[in-house]
Amino acid sequence: MTFRSISTQAVIAFLSVLTGLGFLHLKAHASPIDPEEYEQALVTATRLISAGAWGDALSTLNALTDQFPQSRVGHLLKADVFAALAGTREQLSQFKSVEIESLRRQIKLRWRHHQEFSNKNEGLIPNKLIKVSAQQSLVLYVDLPAARLYIFRNNGQALVSEADYYVTIGKKGFGKEREGDLKTPVGIYSISGYKPGSTLHERYGHGALTLDYPNPLDQHLERTGYGIWIHGTEPGWINRGPFASDGCITLSNNDFKDLVTRFDLQSGTLVVVDDQPIWKPVQWIKTTGDRLVSELSFKSEIIDSATKQGSSEHLVHDEKSVDLGLTEILLYPGSSAELVTQRLLLSDMQPKKIITEYWNRDDDDRWQLAHRKE
Repeated sequence: MTFRSISTQAVIAFLSVLTGLGFLHLKAHASPIDPEEYEQALVTATRLISAGAWGDALSTLNALTDQFPQSRVGHLLKADVFAALAGTREQLSQFKSVEIESLRRQIKLRWRHHQEFSNKNEGLIPNKLIKVSAQQSLVLYVDLPAARLYIFRNNGQALVSEADYYVTIGKKGFGKEREGDLKTPVGIYSISGYKPGSTLHERYGHGALTLDYPNPLDQHLERTGYGIWIHGTEPGWINRGPFASDGCITLSNNDFKDLVTRFDLQSGTLVVVDDQPIWKPVQWIKTTGDRLVSELSFKSEIIDSATKQGSSEHLVHDEKSVDLGLTEILLYPGSSAELVTQRLLLSDMQPKKIITEYWNRDDDDRWQLAHRKE
């Protein structure tokens, strides 16, 4: 039998078995591999398929699925190759299912990242990361539209990109407001703990990093929900489609293991989850930071949220304490606040205090406090 004698129905049946529930019997364990090698193999196969190099694409995919039998996107790409060799690719492209479309979105996002964003963003920093505290040696940045988690190292002078991973987010997208809405939060959070996979249900895979959702601003805005984590993937999958979690941020087990073993993540490590990523040169980051430090000087009067109730303006600066100034300035993702800052106060009367403040601009273009957490 030649490849061309394979019927459309046979190809569709083959594809359905690979991507359906019958595929879940495969072992959850994947052989150790550099996480970048797995994705590079998918990208290489996609490039070869686009060029019509079916034989080379099939060889690449055979090697990948031999090592990762759970790679549903790998099997889906193999089905595309078989369909092309059978002369039925056009008919197969019309075959739709929610699961298959989700896998195809994953392939497109990975391809787009490597074709468009990898080089485009080289040397740039997300504009939300204006000034990161010297206490933060690492920053996790989630680009929600690109389904990508970036790891930045803070060397004291600038942020340097160390790694990035494909991620899955909530089934209903992002912008969490209520418990059970199946959305991933947008905002600025921190790691609150680590749970090894051996202590969790298998759906969390290799383990989980817990986040402090709802943060003080979320609580102020009466957002509900809990248990928003960064975690691994359940058995039967390498990665799910981009919208497949209940609101968490999930990585493949291999990527999650690389994340927690390669980087010294601590309780309090910054996690910025961004719905509108904009990448800027380092000089723009520095210039914007200098301007905001000037605008938010705590030696001058500012409008506090108390003025909304008719209270008089007052100095935020406490004359009995030593204000060490702004230690952190971040543009806040989403529409609930424009800026979040941290500053350090030292006082003879009490131990060191970190004050977190969320800001918006008023109609007169002055910074006004939306919420403060001491």
